[in-house]
Amino acid sequence: MASLGRGGDDVEPQPRFAAGGPDADEFGAAAGYPTGDRATFFATASLVGSHSHLDEILPGRLIHKAPAPSRLVRVAEPRITWTFQGVEWTLDDYLARNPTTGLLVARGDTIFVERYQYGRTDRHRFTSWSMAKTVMDATTVRADQPHLRPGTATPIFGYGYQTWILPTKRRMFMLWRIRGQRIFVDPDNKLVMVNTAVHKLPADLAPLEEMGALWFGVVRQLGPR
Repeated sequence: MASLGRGGDDVEPQPRFAAGGPDADEFGAAAGYPTGDRATFFATASLVGSHSHLDEILPGRLIHKAPAPSRLVRVAEPRITWTFQGVEWTLDDYLARNPTTGLLVARGDTIFVERYQYGRTDRHRFTSWSMAKTVMDATTVRADQPHLRPGTATPIFGYGYQTWILPTKRRMFMLWRIRGQRIFVDPDNKLVMVNTAVHKLPADLAPLEEMGALWFGVVRQLGPR
């Protein structure tokens, strides 16, 4: 989730960082959010550290950045509100209730929201789990391949179906994976929201409704152009 600014002498807003977050002590705050190893990276006390250093625990193939990366420009964070369970919520409310390590909202090359909790920063490399696999699958696999067939992972869908079409007239969609990793996309408005998290339950569906309410609040306030 690291970003590049304008360069030169222009001054632009910086990401917002928080040393703590919900249940920070359980996630290892006193020990500086330690990184686990191959046997402990899913333990609650090392979730934060491991999910931002997983490439050190499980080395993978290095993908080099482009010679001239696209520029992403930060602007002052707008006030975003939405209604959930009959109450008006703000980004501060959402982050106080959810173990989000990073939250990014962008449209095109403009970053509107960039928040981090649990001592994470825009220099950490956050784990995406199957969201990255889904992006790659979109260009490399066919729907008739075995791992996508119903019954492979569940009776309804195979492992690989991590893209969900949202119930709207527009073709918005969401990429979803364990521990609260989510990417919401509104292609018509080039609007994206990325949420990295460390939920204690691998496939906890309870926070998804709240996150969906946040997304539709983002679309309502930042989507129309």
